[in-house]
Amino acid sequence: MIPLLIFIRQYSRRLLAMALISLVAVACVDHTDPPPVVSCKLNNGMDRPYPCEFTIEKLVFLAKDGSTLGEVMAGSPNVTLSLAKAKTNVVSGGGGSATYDVKAVVRRQNAPSFPVVSGYILSYAFVDFPLQSDSRPVISSTQAFPMAVGSTQEVTFSLSFIYTLSGGIPSTFAVPRSFFIENDVTTTKFPFISSVPVVDKAEASVKINPMIVN
Repeated sequence: MIPLLIFIRQYSRRLLAMALISLVAVACVDHTDPPPVVSCKLNNGMDRPYPCEFTIEKLVFLAKDGSTLGEVMAGSPNVTLSLAKAKTNVVSGGGGSATYDVKAVVRRQNAPSFPVVSGYILSYAFVDFPLQSDSRPVISSTQAFPMAVGSTQEVTFSLSFIYTLSGGIPSTFAVPRSFFIENDVTTTKFPFISSVPVVDKAEASVKINPMIVN
């Protein structure tokens, strides 16, 4: 009887040891390191206290038939927009306003520092490097970007370009020259300073240099 009890105890110990080894192996297999944080800089060269969430891979300007008129991306802001291919073109006196659909291709590079409340704010400015005191019309204040780090999302919206006419030739007058994405909570963590550029508050931005042609 005693040898049987000894055998049972030894066998139980072996089973327990094997179970512990299995648990350790499963834990090692299931463990994944979080994506590394990608830092970004403020305009003054210092690290942004809240890492930028996104990069804008490109803005794609679309003709009224859905074809591509042109693209802008970081370091390549030039785009030629044809009035004949605008989604709408309203002429009034010595000028007009042409509207185009624009598709933004956005990649998430960091998780948000703060969860949004209403959503992300999409806006633009009439200058390529606006200060916080400059006018910035809001395109949307409820945009969602639920994608995982490393994934991309496409967002489509409309932009209007006001132009003048001289001898039938159009010239830009009041047009979007920069585009921004802000987290509606993170942006409030930066104090309003009129001389500080908007890019410091934005999770991503890109410049636009449009040329209007017939």
